[in-house]
Amino acid sequence: MTGKVVIKDLLKKYGKITVINKISLEINDGEFFVILGPSGTGKSTLLKLLAGIEMPDSGEIYIEGKNVTNLPPNKRNIAMVFQNYALYPNMNVYENISFPLKIRGYGKKEIDEKVKYSAEILGIEDIMYRKINEISGGQMQRVALARAIVRDPSVFLLDEPLSNLDARVRFAARGELKKIQKKLKKTFIYVTHDQAEAEALSDRIGVLHEGKFEQIGNFREIFEYPATKWVGDFVGEFPMNFISGKGNFEIGFRPEWVDLNGKDFECVAESSSRVGESYYVFGKVNNIYDVIIKYNRLVEPGEIIYFSIEKFNKYLNGKINKL
Repeated sequence: MTGKVVIKDLLKKYGKITVINKISLEINDGEFFVILGPSGTGKSTLLKLLAGIEMPDSGEIYIEGKNVTNLPPNKRNIAMVFQNYALYPNMNVYENISFPLKIRGYGKKEIDEKVKYSAEILGIEDIMYRKINEISGGQMQRVALARAIVRDPSVFLLDEPLSNLDARVRFAARGELKKIQKKLKKTFIYVTHDQAEAEALSDRIGVLHEGKFEQIGNFREIFEYPATKWVGDFVGEFPMNFISGKGNFEIGFRPEWVDLNGKDFECVAESSSRVGESYYVFGKVNNIYDVIIKYNRLVEPGEIIYFSIEKFNKYLNGKINKL
């Protein structure tokens, strides 16, 4: 199937350090798949392996049903958009977009048609003859995408392409990128450390940690039912709370999922802060467990507050997280 990517037991080492640890994964045709994780987890290395920029020590990569494991980038029918966009400053926008087609020997008429088509999709027709240093960061990001689109690849690989944009432009760019992917109906594989970005863009997310996927699923599944304690701690504006319960297991619950009318737990506040329109209390339960609780006001250090997680348990249909 066009655009389907299959990875089998992929392994990559640098000396004695294992960066990608026997990863297996299937990414569907037309899927927006996000690889999420903190710095140093192997996200960019995995993308470079898919692109053919790096070669694995073992394992296989299939794109469109074809084994491309040992093929160079130009034989994989992929396009990659880098964090720094890799645009040519001595060329104008039109020349940057058309460059991949020129080096492949396309005729002038076909180049012009493809460039205009990609520029129209990205909404950059009015800057086609400006130099790269004369356009904004958001426009550079669109030019880099347009240059990838003209090649008509089956798979787009994107390595944190929005990270250099300021917050306002980055927020708008997420929505535009998702629309573009849906319009093209192509497979996008996107690397980021930004959870909000992963949530906004993805059909599915692979949470990468120490060269392995800790969990794969949509954002709600990962947020509400983390497969491991590490995922629960990493995903979310605040880390998950973990308190030992009956039967020798750990209960994991989000700060927002407490019931302030209940009295199952006693928390001694250490500090509190306001985040947007909400209040959060940082404290200890049983003088052991550090917890963060969404509360209805700021509290003083040493103040005792009570809560339960019954409401949270009902919300998850009785499926208390046992990690």
